[in-house]
Amino acid sequence: MSRRLLFAMLFIVASMAFVFKPSSVSAHTVAQPRIVASSVGCTSWYTVRSGDYLSRITSNWRAVASYNGIANPNLIYVGQRLCLVWSGSFSSPVTSNPVVSVGYTSKGPNRYTFGYCTWGAEELATRDLNGLGNAPYWAANARARGIPTGYKAVPGATAVFQPGYHVSNWGTSSGHVAHVNAVSGAMMQITEMNNAYYGGFGRWDTVWIAIVSGVEFIY
Repeated sequence: MSRRLLFAMLFIVASMAFVFKPSSVSAHTVAQPRIVASSVGCTSWYTVRSGDYLSRITSNWRAVASYNGIANPNLIYVGQRLCLVWSGSFSSPVTSNPVVSVGYTSKGPNRYTFGYCTWGAEELATRDLNGLGNAPYWAANARARGIPTGYKAVPGATAVFQPGYHVSNWGTSSGHVAHVNAVSGAMMQITEMNNAYYGGFGRWDTVWIAIVSGVEFIY
């Protein structure tokens, strides 16, 4: 075998990066720009090693990908630092009492069905958002009602996620809504209800996640 052919074959093998699911994706060794999560609130860090898969590092890989700003969970890199546990994340106790335990009080009648994300978002919203329909339609219906909307995350806003934009609805046809508590750089802290990865139906959770394009906000 010629040296040129041998180098060509090695190059092809080294450049293959076609991956179909997180459980089969090992960390890439090629130097790449890496997104490192903010250290704010992080209590457990992990440095990616050769051969790692995100789903092998943690069973909560969807949440970890979102928090660490990983747009494609199939692509992680050797030497990349990942925050695995943070304040308000899946490792924290989750309460089933949505009013007393977290200190929120209702503005008045909440006409959404208790337990869903829409009920939680209305309960925490700074204005009356009753009657906006299912979660993915909230921003459009709010605009039609004359309520300001936009793409900038600000504390007190209601975040509207289209299907696939949040860990609670990846791989589903449903959207999601949540209340924005705080914003820090490219991260925002939200409080939400009915996120299957943080407690599920009728339960609150508070978590820091990456602010990604395509998420709308109701002000």
